[in-house]
Amino acid sequence: MMDAFTEPGVNEVTIMAGTQLGKTEVLNNVTGFFIGHDPSPIMVVQPTLPMAMYWSKKRLSPMLRDTPELSGLISELRSKAKDSSNTILEKDFLGGDINIAGANSPASLASRPRRVVLFDEVNKYPASAGAEGDPISLGEERVSNFWNSITLKTSTPGVKGLCRIEHSFEQSDKRYYGVPCPNCHEMITLEFGGKDADHGLMWDKGCPESAYYVCQECAGICYESDKPRMLTLGSWRATADFTGHAGFRINKLYSPWVTWTEIATDFLEKKKLPETLKVFVNSTLAETWEEKGDQVEEEPLLARREHYGPEIPAGVLVITAGMDVQDDRLEITFTGFGLEKEKWFLDHIVLPVDIARVELWGDIDQQLDRTFTTEDGVTLRVVSTMIDSAGHRTQSVYDYVKSREIRRVFAGVGRSQVGHPIVKRPKAKNKKGITLHIMGVDQAKELLYGHLRIVEPGPGYCHFPFKGVISGEDLGRDYFLGLTAEKCMTRFSKGFPIHEWVKVRKRNEPLDCYVYSIAAFYNLNANLEAIADQRKDMANGIDQQTTSGRRVRSRGLS
Repeated sequence: MMDAFTEPGVNEVTIMAGTQLGKTEVLNNVTGFFIGHDPSPIMVVQPTLPMAMYWSKKRLSPMLRDTPELSGLISELRSKAKDSSNTILEKDFLGGDINIAGANSPASLASRPRRVVLFDEVNKYPASAGAEGDPISLGEERVSNFWNSITLKTSTPGVKGLCRIEHSFEQSDKRYYGVPCPNCHEMITLEFGGKDADHGLMWDKGCPESAYYVCQECAGICYESDKPRMLTLGSWRATADFTGHAGFRINKLYSPWVTWTEIATDFLEKKKLPETLKVFVNSTLAETWEEKGDQVEEEPLLARREHYGPEIPAGVLVITAGMDVQDDRLEITFTGFGLEKEKWFLDHIVLPVDIARVELWGDIDQQLDRTFTTEDGVTLRVVSTMIDSAGHRTQSVYDYVKSREIRRVFAGVGRSQVGHPIVKRPKAKNKKGITLHIMGVDQAKELLYGHLRIVEPGPGYCHFPFKGVISGEDLGRDYFLGLTAEKCMTRFSKGFPIHEWVKVRKRNEPLDCYVYSIAAFYNLNANLEAIADQRKDMANGIDQQTTSGRRVRSRGLS
């Protein structure tokens, strides 16, 4: 991959690879090569400005300091008053300079002409750098003045159709690393295969430590012990016409640091949930993740309702609440969470209360203070609540939660941003004295809809009762229509495709409330295994009357 930068005719390089397979190390070494052997104006673009500063301090500076050929070419970092030619993001050297930018920062991308532009982890880039447009296009504009310019794009892949690195790789000559099969000696590309594939990584049922590779040419078996020699004798092979763009794609089956047994074991663990399987497909297989449809239908959910309540299933370990605020009412969803993100819907309450009326706050407290009894006799309370503070009665929500944050009643506001976590804890209180939590609603909806598609009880499965365990009211079609009231659509912003959740029905409060209850759960950082172990201790004879639900929670939450 590094040889491509001195290969005649190459002006663009793309690396689409799994994690820990040398993408950033290629970028580091290429940077060092141009500093030490072919001095040029260079720009390195990281996903964010903080990541750019981290790369400069933790990767670039140690390389410049510890590599004899580079030592002394760039002076040590000094204050701007003493040496303005060397800062964290700008460094001069004889014959060139290096500018380190963040894809989210238009100012850092607005640089002088560059001969070499290196883009790292492009799938983490925002759709637009401020109002300036696509950060990759902005960076590529910098090389237009150089006849011998070269650019690099690296990343693990993301979602199919939205993946920057896949789009770039498809425009290249698409090189794969071929290795010789020890049986037939044909050059093969290592592939994971699949459930019905007749080649790829395989293992005896329930025994991932027996993992081996079945050759796609001769069906012969390759063992882990064969891999070092296969890698040594391998070579890159292009599968498309060369037009100046060299593209490389490689997965973790080739890694000398990760065994096939470890990959098989990791797959068996991560296939349980859509969100963890997605990580495996992207990070281990270096493949894009293809979403299964863009909407969930209400009929299958309505058909799988179960009989439970008023006592709730013993699998419930913690309970959270999500609250949506309207001008004339509040809607609250209570959700129980068990091991491996298995969930039990408990109830959806519509409370005809205006949160702006302080005298009615007691009605809200009464809902959030209620207790639930499990089938094995444990009393549980709501351990965390997330209230939407955007759009309706914002100041009133702040006033309500301010004295209740000690009880884990928090205000939240949703953000539609690529890569945003489901909930982000604030580092400090806002100007109103509130610890306002930022919720990645797109990620939470994607997770919830993925779990709603799971059809077998177990990890990630969403249980629903025939009747609400609090209200006793039928859980009917209207609720499920509200829960499935949005669909994910693709639109183009400044020429770049993005996912956007849009309403297909007017009422979506059940979906919003369920999402807020999920955010409340993620905000807990609960150790459910510890809580489950304590419940087992209780079942083995510890006095259940003296071990309260509050004590159960305190040992398992951080």
